[in-house]
Amino acid sequence: MNIIARRIAPAFVLSLLIGFVNGARAQSASDVTQESTKAVSQAQGYAFYSIGALTCDGDSVATMHVGGGGELFAYRGFGLGGELGYLAPHQDWAVGVGVLSLDGSYHFARHGKWVPFVTGGYTLGFRSGYAGAINYGGGVQYWFKPKQGIRVEFRDIMDYSCGQCHALGLRIGYAFR
Repeated sequence: MNIIARRIAPAFVLSLLIGFVNGARAQSASDVTQESTKAVSQAQGYAFYSIGALTCDGDSVATMHVGGGGELFAYRGFGLGGELGYLAPHQDWAVGVGVLSLDGSYHFARHGKWVPFVTGGYTLGFRSGYAGAINYGGGVQYWFKPKQGIRVEFRDIMDYSCGQCHALGLRIGYAFR
């Protein structure tokens, strides 16, 4: 899993982002015109479930991560947000940690049905103590109704003190605005 996490996962995320950006650009002019006349909210929220892996010093364990968050759009596609969640090993839900993240994001083509995005920021893990980390990722939201959508995202939470520990996750969730 460590080889997958270091070599294949970043390439997978990059290819997903390129595909989503190209897909968003490929919308017909009438679709874009129709969507741009609709008002787009200055805030959105989401709830997610994630499967993934915690890799540290060559060891890996399967994980689950649940949570929710929100974003406020500051300028065009740039947003500021936060989320709160719980990350635990798949085999023992009781030994997990709370996860609080404060992030910046950029959402491409915000007025379309398909909205690819990238995100990154600071993460605080807590249980009986706390530890700081950074996170980065990206994905796409599909708005199947004007105020309801599906969010798919890859996220890496990396312990910046050593750089060798990663909590990798593939998230799926419900988005609303």
